[in-house]
Amino acid sequence: PGTWRWTEVAVAVGADARGFGMGLAIADIDNDQDLDFAMSDGGPLRLFRKNASSFSEITSNAGLSWTVGLDGWGTVFADFCTCLFATTATNPRDPATEIVYYGLNGPESSAYVRGSGELILGEGVVMLPEHFRDVVDIQTLTVTVTPLSAESLGLAVVGKGEDRFVVRELANGLGSYGFDYTVMATRNDAQGLPVIRPVQDYQAMVPQIDAETAREVEP
Repeated sequence: PGTWRWTEVAVAVGADARGFGMGLAIADIDNDQDLDFAMSDGGPLRLFRKNASSFSEITSNAGLSWTVGLDGWGTVFADFCTCLFATTATNPRDPATEIVYYGLNGPESSAYVRGSGELILGEGVVMLPEHFRDVVDIQTLTVTVTPLSAESLGLAVVGKGEDRFVVRELANGLGSYGFDYTVMATRNDAQGLPVIRPVQDYQAMVPQIDAETAREVEP
């Protein structure tokens, strides 16, 4: 409508997935903050991963280059394996490889903030960012501090409030120096998650269709 104009860029960006175009699903499959896509075109599924400014087809590498003889129509993404969360980044020392960082695991869903503070005459106060306070149960707050001075007598967290925590030097010290901190708390939308639960047999939930059956149901 209006003055809008469209430009064909599929070939230029490596997303030239020509076919019948029966189904399309878009998701961030590798947690790199870029949207990837899968499409079905009446045959096997095709999967494309978003790079910095282009797409690469990774169908074979992802183990998706197969068909049971049925036409591929709809396409959908779902995460049902509870896999380890990971993010990827291009390796600047070797462009043919990528760096994979895996998420920290534990028996709860937590959030954290970290940074540096300043001790002045034995006391330091750190304000917690508003966005952090909005997503966590502040009653579950834990704080770890590390003094950045060899002259430190040691530090203690002596107060934890709704929007801050207070640090003091041990033995009534009056030192003035910097310190690093890490603050963690349980997310307020993820309370009571089970640590031990019954095993889910996902394989039994997926209908099994062998090649012979597939040929019988083809139109």
